[in-house]
Amino acid sequence: GVPEGSLALYHLGRLQPWLGESRERNELSVAARMVALQEAALLADPQNFRAANELGVVLARTGRLEAARDALQY
Repeated sequence: GVPEGSLALYHLGRLQPWLGESRERNELSVAARMVALQEAALLADPQNFRAANELGVVLARTGRLEAARDALQY
């Protein structure tokens, strides 16, 4: 994997709630971007436990509990 790129994607995902105009910050679109970035981080480095944890948390917050459990069983 590429740990540096994965870590950058992880941090970019964590910043999503504070990026963009306020009208673009509705909870579902932010969560979708966060999920996509954490999944990309895991593709870049499957050993990125931070991205796996964050992915699980975001999925749980959006009601996708089975997917969250899978992500958290890293």
